[in-house]
Amino acid sequence: MNFQTDCAQLVTMVSKPAEWPAFAILLEEVEKCRRMFQAFSLSHIPRTKNTKADKLARSGENKAKKNLEKRARRTRPHSLRGEK
Repeated sequence: MNFQTDCAQLVTMVSKPAEWPAFAILLEEVEKCRRMFQAFSLSHIPRTKNTKADKLARSGENKAKKNLEKRARRTRPHSLRGEK
């Protein structure tokens, strides 16, 4: 499986996790995921070459934010909704 990211720092973090102790827990999770694939690679791709993926990610992020806001409004106590 080949993953590409426009975050060069992420590629460095995953390839040299010992140099990033503050992210140890997250990088351990990445390592667990890596082991699920027979072949795994993570490479850097410039943002200018990654416009379709960036647009898709932003779209998903916006949808998730809207769903979260909608859920928050539905789960607020009536006293905070302005309802009687």
